[in-house]
Amino acid sequence: MPLIQAAVGRAFKIDPNGFAHPSRRHGVTRARQIAMCLSKLLTSTSHNEIGRSFGGRDHTTVLHAYRKFLPLVVEVLTEMYDGQSCPIDIPEPADQ
Repeated sequence: MPLIQAAVGRAFKIDPNGFAHPSRRHGVTRARQIAMCLSKLLTSTSHNEIGRSFGGRDHTTVLHAYRKFLPLVVEVLTEMYDGQSCPIDIPEPADQ
């Protein structure tokens, strides 16, 4: 997860240590939620462990971030994926 936090932090110009900060500024919150979603999608880490690595957040916060940003992440990954480089299982977004 530190790698995911570093990559998302770099993309959003946020210090990766800022993900654990209690800030609710829109830009920080959105970046944190995207990093949580990617952490859930790309690792086998539990919601509780992910929440702890983002400043002691609750597992329901991680679940909310995952559900909210999964469609966006899947869309971006699908656009970028060429089908040749490696096998990847991209989940279908749930209709809400």
